[in-house]
Amino acid sequence: MGKTRASLLKRLRDGEDDLAWREFLSTYWRPLYAFARHVGCSAETAEEVTEETIVAVFENRQVFHYDPKRGRFHSWLFTVLRQKLALIRRKDRRGIATDTNPEALPAADPSAELRFEQLFELGLVAAMLEIVKQSVAPSTYQAFHLTAIQGLSIREASRLTGLSRNAVYQSRSHTMARLRELGAQYRDEGELGPQLREMVESFPVRQTEQTLTQSLSRRLGGKAIE
Repeated sequence: MGKTRASLLKRLRDGEDDLAWREFLSTYWRPLYAFARHVGCSAETAEEVTEETIVAVFENRQVFHYDPKRGRFHSWLFTVLRQKLALIRRKDRRGIATDTNPEALPAADPSAELRFEQLFELGLVAAMLEIVKQSVAPSTYQAFHLTAIQGLSIREASRLTGLSRNAVYQSRSHTMARLRELGAQYRDEGELGPQLREMVESFPVRQTEQTLTQSLSRRLGGKAIE
């Protein structure tokens, strides 16, 4: 687990840190939701699974049970997610929910865990991209989005934005550099484009995040996570 994630968990353990909980939600809701959809959940059920997983971290302080020496953070979070998926599927079948011990769950499908790991990493990039989007000029982000995510040529992006080709190139380079500073994992710029396009295809529209934020704020006793 990276230093940033370790620092975030420490802030969560240390007490009522509203900013930490907002950061946790904005960083991790995407892979939780996307995986639930990946295994066949409806949009409504995927939202429920995501919400229940995050509430488990908050209310039950399951974050206390994560020990970096025992494994990677995404594997720990995947176990919590599997628990909530099992509970909700049992509830769907029987109309009731009963407690499930994560240790008693069947062994995870390696391919399923690999897919969650991929979504987890894409979710981190998505969270970084949101930070970058708020910190650069709209024209800079638009030029980056057109070239890096939509795959347009610098010439075409220049025509659409009205920026010079050099300005488009500089906008793309500046945004790439900012993502690197935040910790995006890619060896060269050519790898980031496909990763970002997969991110866009894998994750839902922003409305889902707004719905989750509002629902979680109510459930967590009015905690300021909005």
